[in-house]
Amino acid sequence: MKRSASAVLCLACLVIFATTMARGASQSSHQPSTKPAGSKRAAGPTAANPSGAPHDASMLADTAVLARIDNRVVRVHDFNERFFDSDPQERPTQDSLGRVEFLNSLVNKNVLGLTVLAANHELSFEDRTVLREHTQRVLSNVLYQRMVIDSVGVTEADIQAAYEQFKTDVHLKHILFPDRTSAERVRKDLVARRVAWSIAVRKFSIAPDREQDGDMGWRSRLGVDGRLAAMVFGLPINQVSDVVEDNLGYHLVVVSERRPALAPALEPMRNMIRDQLVGVRASDRTREIQKRLLSRLDVVFDDKNIDWTATRFVTPVSMQNQSGGPVLEVNANLPELTALDLERVLAHYKGGQIALDQLVHSYDAIPAMLRPAMNTPAGVKEQVEAVILEPTMLQLAYERGLDKDPVALQLIDEKREQLMVERMFQDSVQTKVRVTDAMRRKYYDDNKAGFFTFPRIRFAALSSHSRAGADSLKARLLAGEKADAILLADSLQGLPKRGSIQERFQNEHGPYQKVLFEELRPGQVTTDGPDKVGDYVVLQLIAFEQGRQLPFAQVERLIDESVQNIQGDSLFKELIARQKKRYRIEAHPEWVMRFRLAPPS
Repeated sequence: MKRSASAVLCLACLVIFATTMARGASQSSHQPSTKPAGSKRAAGPTAANPSGAPHDASMLADTAVLARIDNRVVRVHDFNERFFDSDPQERPTQDSLGRVEFLNSLVNKNVLGLTVLAANHELSFEDRTVLREHTQRVLSNVLYQRMVIDSVGVTEADIQAAYEQFKTDVHLKHILFPDRTSAERVRKDLVARRVAWSIAVRKFSIAPDREQDGDMGWRSRLGVDGRLAAMVFGLPINQVSDVVEDNLGYHLVVVSERRPALAPALEPMRNMIRDQLVGVRASDRTREIQKRLLSRLDVVFDDKNIDWTATRFVTPVSMQNQSGGPVLEVNANLPELTALDLERVLAHYKGGQIALDQLVHSYDAIPAMLRPAMNTPAGVKEQVEAVILEPTMLQLAYERGLDKDPVALQLIDEKREQLMVERMFQDSVQTKVRVTDAMRRKYYDDNKAGFFTFPRIRFAALSSHSRAGADSLKARLLAGEKADAILLADSLQGLPKRGSIQERFQNEHGPYQKVLFEELRPGQVTTDGPDKVGDYVVLQLIAFEQGRQLPFAQVERLIDESVQNIQGDSLFKELIARQKKRYRIEAHPEWVMRFRLAPPS
């Protein structure tokens, strides 16, 4: 069962808040962290050693200063936070060269920041709009911190109690409902024994496993969401849980069996348990506040439009099992909607209404990794409620004086600085880039080897459950029978599909890559197998197309972009070199391998 949508929103706020606080940490003091396990005594800043430089080969403390640009410092924890906050595709490697490169980029960023602050350029109308929206998000995050996270406490006793759950596996069954009202009604009938569990599953559940009595199988505590664990691990056998909400809908859960399990050691699990408990309690606290505020607004949903909207969205984050193990897949695409679709009204409330275009705009502003699912009516309703509450929460933040909160002020100032740096870069670099046709032609001639298409193949892959069947298929193909004709004949006879005709570029990779691209020639056939289940695969290379030289006209746009980037990079280096002369800069690239890089908790 997945984490509830409200819990995702709460944790998303916490992640954004924690990340953005870390971004500005270079200008504030921090408490030294505990030393890494197995390391020597970590060095830290002292009166005699203000930079925190180690006197020996010990690991650096989180507070050690890697660079100083006038009154600004870059500490180890700043480096780590910003490194993992950067775009993974643009992030340098974690070896010494990559770390030095990243340290230099942090120095350059601070040089530009000090420069724009000294110039004090005015923001454009577009920049002020962006800053206003950023300010609203910051105030919402700080309000969440003050009203929710600061009020959530987790004790050692709480952690120990949760850890006990890891000593037991549970066999779970569930019923999935589209709305809370139905779930509550059926729960009452189940508790009063007016209906049997198996009948309720078949009659009411909207989950695919309703034909299996809602069986979720055996679950260890590691494989269960924190909220679900809190509600079911203490349940007596066959007692119906309270309604459990997640982004699939509303569940009733029972524990049909228990068995002892070997629990992992507590210490490696402690932070995860604490985070789960905080997440669940923060979710409850957030929902309590939301309900209190929503009760004053008389929200009425348009269920028809809500249901329609849910069919247009897909799950933003999913886990796919691949040969190398589980892979997290992120779908950042928004649904294609017409102007008429965007006018659909999803809810009315005291003082206004919410249309689909407002919901899409708000959803698009959430980083793809943090977006809750909106492919169920329950998920859509939660997001609609969030949009409705946004101005209310913002007003509440101002009423509480959070626009003067030091954390909020720091985050807003950082965004203003970022916008000013972007404006300076545009004025000092981008506007001065000039690309002529002669420059494009020269770049093409100098880099012709890079403008080739990848080799492409067309091949047949046919399967057989036996060696004799595979040999028969191979003989038919070698005799001149076409693979597509074999597949068509199978289809006309109503036989199960046993293969396909595929195309693949060499850079795409895939099964049998070496055989297909290096060993077979067009028309040749080979057999592979048996695999783990005893099946064979018959491969035939149908066609092979060598890579070809791409003409200038076909890649001119790509060339233009490359030449612009080269010019821009050169101009940017000149700009940085000029500005660095204005500041006192001290950097220690020789220290970059003396601390552990790890994603922040």
